[in-house]
Amino acid sequence: MYWKEKARAVCDVAEEVDKTPVQVALNCRLQKEAITSPIFGATSHEQVEENIGSIGWRLTHE
Repeated sequence: MYWKEKARAVCDVAEEVDKTPVQVALNCRLQKEAITSPIFGATSHEQVEENIGSIGWRLTHE
């Protein structure tokens, strides 16, 4: 179950960097050179705030 392993890894990283799994996943996408303007979907103010928390920091390769 490949996707479960990926999801667990995202959750582990999120815990290490004190972010939510959503913020880690979005930040990872933001660091891809081919992506110049990601579209964040949100249907509530809370989701917008969480999405905003994915910018302004970078994941390292550690």
